[in-house]
Amino acid sequence: MIASLAAAAVFTYASVRHHEFVNYDDRAYILENPLLQQPLSLASLAAAFQPHHDNWIPLTWISLQVDAAVFGLQPAGFLVTNLALHIASAIVLLLALTRMTGSLGPSAFVAGVFALHPLHVESVAWASERKDVLAGLFWMLALLFHARHAERGTRGIAYAAVCGFGALGMMSKPSVVSLPLALLVLDFWPLNRLAQATSRRAALLEKLPLLGMAAGVSLVTLAVQHSADAMVFGSQLPLSMRLTNAAEACGFYLQKSFWPTGLAAFYPLDPQALGGTQGIAWAGLLLGLSAGAVTQARRRPYLLAGWAWFLITLLPTLGLVQVGLQARADRYTYIPQVGIAFALAWAALDLTQAHPRWRNTVAACGSMALVALGIVASRQVTYWSDTQSLFERAVSVTRDNYYAHNALAGMHLASGRMERAERHYRSALRQAPGWSRPRIGLARMELLRDRPAQAVPLLREAVDIEPRYAPGQLQLGVALLASDRPHDALPHLERARALGLESAESMGALGMARARMGRDPEAIEPLEEARAENPDLYGPTLELAWLRLRSDHPGVRDPAEAQRLARSLVARGGVPRVRGLELLAAARAEQGAFGDAQRLVERAQSLAKLLGNERLAHSLSHSRQAYAGGETVSSPVRVSTANTSATTANSPEP
Repeated sequence: MIASLAAAAVFTYASVRHHEFVNYDDRAYILENPLLQQPLSLASLAAAFQPHHDNWIPLTWISLQVDAAVFGLQPAGFLVTNLALHIASAIVLLLALTRMTGSLGPSAFVAGVFALHPLHVESVAWASERKDVLAGLFWMLALLFHARHAERGTRGIAYAAVCGFGALGMMSKPSVVSLPLALLVLDFWPLNRLAQATSRRAALLEKLPLLGMAAGVSLVTLAVQHSADAMVFGSQLPLSMRLTNAAEACGFYLQKSFWPTGLAAFYPLDPQALGGTQGIAWAGLLLGLSAGAVTQARRRPYLLAGWAWFLITLLPTLGLVQVGLQARADRYTYIPQVGIAFALAWAALDLTQAHPRWRNTVAACGSMALVALGIVASRQVTYWSDTQSLFERAVSVTRDNYYAHNALAGMHLASGRMERAERHYRSALRQAPGWSRPRIGLARMELLRDRPAQAVPLLREAVDIEPRYAPGQLQLGVALLASDRPHDALPHLERARALGLESAESMGALGMARARMGRDPEAIEPLEEARAENPDLYGPTLELAWLRLRSDHPGVRDPAEAQRLARSLVARGGVPRVRGLELLAAARAEQGAFGDAQRLVERAQSLAKLLGNERLAHSLSHSRQAYAGGETVSSPVRVSTANTSATTANSPEP
């Protein structure tokens, strides 16, 4: 049975080994995460216990660190690890339910649903969702040891293991805070520990340590997310809207548990659509199902247990305390759906016990259901193969999915497909006029077109909407700097740094702004940091070289270093080569070799024309005329900060 379960999951998820990282947290969580850039050490492990990316999930960060150390930053290693954890969770769930109930068949069905359901694809096929599969394994281990503890009734090793795995789960994903209540559900059924006062009191008291841990993790999580402004959007929604969305989310999860079609990576929360009859209808249905489960509690306790499990474990993710922009997410069903599955499984067992002649029919139906789930899930896995597949699917199965449009725009922009990028950014802006990200994306396009004057108003609007979003502050600073307004740019660049953005691009722009304000000594450090972190950024290298060549500060001026930097630019080709030749020409002119300077700048001008950059070629003609007349150039034609980075086109995380 275990081998069959594992084989079915491997077959369903086999294609993940060929997947790419997607532009949906993977860059922030993995590719650009400082925790994963350093070798494993006590210091790096200790750093994982600090909040990162609006979350306190230290064991998840450590797990990703280990993967990075073993596999490097290759998606296959991370995704295969996700699959291994998922399979292990399914196996432990099978063992736990079998031990609690003594019924292998229904337990195998529940474990099969857990392993193969399409709603769980997001948790497995998305590298950044390591927290789900890691927390899921700790959750299932807690169930297994709780079964052992319930058998013995003493607080020994098994009880300590329950508390330990519960703590590990909460340090992997905060939603595990519902574990103690889920264990109480199992104490009701199938463990039957709540029937007598003595065992009921023991069952309640033993949950107190877990409840204490849950309270602590909840407070830490809320504090971290509040400090990162992750709850700003949710705080603007009245409680009535959040309750309506919670009812609709429960209904969505229930519906998709039985008919898992039209699944997407992101479901936008539209406040305008809330408050209608749909939410009321779902709330009525949920109340009716709850009442029905209660009335059947004596004859069919598994119905109440399964339904209570479903609602209780969903509670932390229903948006009553709204975090983020999503209305719901497939990954939120990873643990809750187990309740629906075991209610169905034991209802089927009841049916076969009452009508033995139906046993084979029920077994065949269960097997066919698992096969169908596996087939649909394997198809769903393919949508997670790359960013384009993921979000084109989301656009096709949802309405007004501004987040998906914004993600597609960023992908097209990074690939130089400007028209497609603009079309998606415009769609995102039209669908979510109060969201800052499409404005930032459109502004980046204007910067790439060397039109900073058109970018600045868009970025000012974005910063007004979301003043604590560091990439928005950075891009406004870059646009102002490209508009030759370094004094106006500097506060925004420093604000981006204060908000925690210390990327090569932000350091480079900060150094360039200080250099253009005449603060040469203060410019050196951020320019050097930018070069060290990302040598592909040619703007900071060029600015640093001009400082070394022309600065009046003795500690900054170093003509020999300037020429070395210029030659490194010449070796790159393209526009950096043109700028390097321009710099070498200026250096030779400083030494009185005006003939060499003129020949170098003529080469630069010819290359600029060959590259189709007529504006750059025209600007170099002034330098050529100066050298022909035996004059040095007092200052270079400033490079636009919009075109200094190999990564500038990459959209920030949506």
